[in-house]
Amino acid sequence: MSAQDSRSRFFGASSYSRKIGPSPGQPATAQKPVVLYKPRFVELVEPEEVRVLHTVGPGERLDLIANRYFSNPNGFFLVADPNDCLDAEDLVEPGRTLKIGEGG
Repeated sequence: MSAQDSRSRFFGASSYSRKIGPSPGQPATAQKPVVLYKPRFVELVEPEEVRVLHTVGPGERLDLIANRYFSNPNGFFLVADPNDCLDAEDLVEPGRTLKIGEGG
C-alpha cells in the first residue's frame, strides 16, 4: 500500500527525503535516498466511536485481527493506533481487550 492510498497510515502525512549510507565497505557514492514521514499524533478512539471490543486469543496477530474486522490484513494500524500502545507486540497478549473502531 502506498502513502497516497487513503487507507495508509501515512496518507496526508508530511514527508521529506534524505540520503543514507554508505554501508561499511561501500564507496561514499553508495548512498540511497529514503522517504521519511514527519511524526504526527493519532487520536485515540473515543468510547462512542468504538464499534466492538475484541479479546485477543492465543496465536492471534494484528494482521489477522485487522483482516477479520476490516477485510485487509495491511490495516493492522487501524487496530494498533486506537489502543494507546507503543509496542505493537503488547497488543497481542492473550486476554487483552482491544478497541476496534470504524476503520476509516
